[in-house]
Amino acid sequence: MFGFIIAVIAGFLVPHADEPLGRPVLRAIRPYLKVEDREERLFVFLLIGLIAALVIGATASTSAFWVIAGLGVGYFATRLVEAAKAGLDSRKGD
Repeated sequence: MFGFIIAVIAGFLVPHADEPLGRPVLRAIRPYLKVEDREERLFVFLLIGLIAALVIGATASTSAFWVIAGLGVGYFATRLVEAAKAGLDSRKGD
């Protein structure tokens, strides 16, 4: 469970890590690896996922399924909350 929570937090941080983490790392590896502009967010997602996996591996044991599920839930958290609110609002109108 602890690993899932860490993964959710990591997924939520992906959009916020573009500038402080993603850009410097991309600048450093671009001379060696071609990364297109549309792939930058995916790269940051993978980088944050690797960091989360290292933290999870050092502190707790969990399955890869929960790490991946947590990253997905965290990444789409704001959209999931909006969808839930919209669903609840439509139920209240019935």
